[in-house]
Amino acid sequence: MPCPRKVPGCDGPGGQNMCSFCKMLRPPVGGSRSQPQASRARGPVQRRAAPPPLSSRARGPVQRRPAPPPPSMGPRHYEAFVKDLKSRTKKFTPFWSSTKGLLDFLKKNIKKPTPFASVEEAKKQCKNPKDERLGKYEPAIRSLVKVWGTNRPYKAEPLVVVAAPAVARGLGGDVTIAKKVCKSFMDVKIADVDFSPNVRAAAKRKRIGGKSLYDIVKKNWDPKVHGPLTLSNKHEAALNNTKRFEKFGGIQLDHLKPAYNFVEKERYAVCESITAAVIYECKKLKGFAGRMEWIGIFYPTQHKKRDGGYKTVYTTGHSIVVAHRQAGSDLSDVRTWGNYFVIDLWYYNLGMRDKYLYSSASDRGTYAQKEISKYKKLKVLVDVT
Repeated sequence: MPCPRKVPGCDGPGGQNMCSFCKMLRPPVGGSRSQPQASRARGPVQRRAAPPPLSSRARGPVQRRPAPPPPSMGPRHYEAFVKDLKSRTKKFTPFWSSTKGLLDFLKKNIKKPTPFASVEEAKKQCKNPKDERLGKYEPAIRSLVKVWGTNRPYKAEPLVVVAAPAVARGLGGDVTIAKKVCKSFMDVKIADVDFSPNVRAAAKRKRIGGKSLYDIVKKNWDPKVHGPLTLSNKHEAALNNTKRFEKFGGIQLDHLKPAYNFVEKERYAVCESITAAVIYECKKLKGFAGRMEWIGIFYPTQHKKRDGGYKTVYTTGHSIVVAHRQAGSDLSDVRTWGNYFVIDLWYYNLGMRDKYLYSSASDRGTYAQKEISKYKKLKVLVDVT
């Protein structure tokens, strides 16, 4: 068959020499396009055998995927524990709480909590396991120990509100209350360490955690080092917020709360603020029955006048708590005060005295002779009956 397009040199489809068009027209190998291909020889159809029924199969043990572990209850227990702590105090700040060490431990192990063996073991995580402030949180710690590291729900113990004891009548009951309150403030650091050369020397002798009280106060207190947000300025603001009421009818019991809150939280004080804190807790929170007074003792100093003479001024002093002073007695004569007792926690926390409460006749007589009687100017700043 000649080339349909008559291309020179093309022998047509099936020829030896073909153009591109004839190559497409050439018949397939084994015959022309019109020739039918021979049918394939087919044998019998081989069908695949059906699988045996399930009942006849050999089955081994069923391999089930292990169930995922239950989610940790640590976060829920932690939240419930903090809520329980808050319900047991008027103002709860985790950073300043006596339970801070325990809370930090729980946060660190919140994803893989490990059960506590006992309440004592849980308390060991606190900074001071013997801190008396932990007493009010013990029901919450017991509830935590029961569930921490388990999948059981947290169940808080019922909150028992105990009224201030009204049976604390007379000197003996009030002395007991005062001792308990003073013990809760014995870790308070006295901040006015430069009050006098004797005080400065005592502060340098007193050691706390291997450092002197003087160095600790200078590091944490001095506004010249830390600027306007130092503890010194915060303390001054709290104390001024208490003492400002002296110009408006006198300082009442509730007015002592700013000073009390600062001392309770920061654990620093001067003689005035620690006196205010002791009175507030005794009378407001612990059921102290008798009279309590914040008495200021003013020290005389001689100032030179322009004409060359001297005048006596009272610019510095000390503050103490006097309890059960007899009504109508002469403030300047301790012999008329009756069956009273004195609390001076400032000197004790400085390490300058071996007693903080003077209740026996001999103790208060010695204290009065040394610390009160020789000074002529005394003033009652707070009188709570």
